[in-house]
Amino acid sequence: SAKQILTDKKRLLRIVTLVGILLLPMLVLTFSGVTSARFTTTSIVKLWSFPLSDAFSKSHELPETLNFLVHNQYFYFLWELAARYIGYFSPMNLFVRESAEPGLIIPTLAVLPPFTSIFLLIGLFAIFKNLTQYKSLVILILIAPIPAVMTWNLFQSVRVLPLFVCFSIISGLGAYTTMVFLISKFKSSIFENNHLRLRVIFPTLVAILGLWHGFYLFDSLMILLPLQHFGSWQPGFKESIPVIGRLEDKYEQIIIESPHAQPYIFTLFYQAYPPEKYLKELNYEMIKVTPRNYYDFGKYKFRKIYWPEDRRGHKILFMGTIYSLPEQDIKSTPNARIIKDIIDKNGNVGVRIVVLD
Repeated sequence: SAKQILTDKKRLLRIVTLVGILLLPMLVLTFSGVTSARFTTTSIVKLWSFPLSDAFSKSHELPETLNFLVHNQYFYFLWELAARYIGYFSPMNLFVRESAEPGLIIPTLAVLPPFTSIFLLIGLFAIFKNLTQYKSLVILILIAPIPAVMTWNLFQSVRVLPLFVCFSIISGLGAYTTMVFLISKFKSSIFENNHLRLRVIFPTLVAILGLWHGFYLFDSLMILLPLQHFGSWQPGFKESIPVIGRLEDKYEQIIIESPHAQPYIFTLFYQAYPPEKYLKELNYEMIKVTPRNYYDFGKYKFRKIYWPEDRRGHKILFMGTIYSLPEQDIKSTPNARIIKDIIDKNGNVGVRIVVLD
């Protein structure tokens, strides 16, 4: 058992050593070379690279020692860590406020249904009344936010999924505790079998609340989200990349300009680009730069389009906006033509595909 392993120090040491040996290669790969790119771009350590200026730290008339205590890089970095940790237990973040992350926004809704807040509170009360029995659950709740706290995002719900599993367990416990409490009260009532009826009525009411929330969730995801935040989902790639794929062999370069983050991912996905081919075409020296700003592979180049210069080329396919590829300029270039305009949900041209023959 786990208790026996902890008491047997030699056995514990062997297990820790074995696990360390197995994890060492992964740790080395994680923090070295191109494999650390994702870590370096999301780590909260990025905030440490912005030291406080002398003008800020000396802008208050405080004794030097006291000024250092309240205005120093260490204090503000710890403050950022604490803000992120507490944020994952904030009722505003959990039940009221929309996500601040564009790809995670559910209009008008937070990450947890508001009606579950009362059950969560009751469940927490039940846990603290019998803390020994739920010690493992409490420990998991306390450590679950730590990986997310180590990133620069203030609140990133997808990085704390185990925490939401715990919240669901606690809410379920709260609902069960509430039902048991009500049944015990009705048992002493002069009305017979009311406690039996409550066993049906209470779950039915909870189910109705769940369906009510489900309706609003459906409305938010299927109606409000496409109208209000369609730009957060990299629109245009699904429609334009297959068109580019059909023309790829006819052109020597494919230049893609996009206001969206990491456009190469969507290009690879919708093109069904062979991974082994992509890996051979990568310039590993260029992608070592942090933060990464180089995404080219094969014929595909990801950069700004400047038509006064780019119009001089030949055998080039462009994918960009109407601002970088204005219709009047395209028509005034003899060997240029518009292949297709991708219309977005608001009826505007979101993506334009142009070729230079």
